[in-house]
Amino acid sequence: MMINSIPLQTITKQPDGSWLFTWNSTDASSYRVVLWGVELAVVVGTSYSVALAAYSQYPPPIEVVPAGVLALTEQNKCFLIIQWYGVVCDYYLLEEYTGGAWVTKAVVAERGSYVYTATSPLLADGADADYRVTAVDSIGQKSNPLEFRMHVVRPPDEVRPSINYDNSGQNIVIG
Repeated sequence: MMINSIPLQTITKQPDGSWLFTWNSTDASSYRVVLWGVELAVVVGTSYSVALAAYSQYPPPIEVVPAGVLALTEQNKCFLIIQWYGVVCDYYLLEEYTGGAWVTKAVVAERGSYVYTATSPLLADGADADYRVTAVDSIGQKSNPLEFRMHVVRPPDEVRPSINYDNSGQNIVIG
């Protein structure tokens, strides 16, 4: 699997709340901006600005690839989509198990929605991901956590064997 993403040079939060991404120019005439396997835009320059409500505290994990090239999240859905039903509470704690402890990744306000969704960052091949969601009420009482676990195993790289003919021994060599 080829990783063709162009490294981002800067990620800056703008005064209007949007995120500005820049990258170095390559020989590509245009670039595709991809978020979680979905193309957001095709850009001719070397910058892109986006405002997404779900990414007010942290920048969205976009990928920039040359036009005509698939981004990693288009080739392989290597992230965890976390969904849970809404309950009566004030907010939800979304936590990740990292370094032997649960670390808060987001505080999601209760908005009266039927279902809530969060997405993990891209996960490496062979990685284990542990997340949990806990509902918290107005006096700080916590529900039993709802846990999400994933072990990432991506499809193997495509095998492209070479076939050679050895005329001297009249053998076909597959390598």
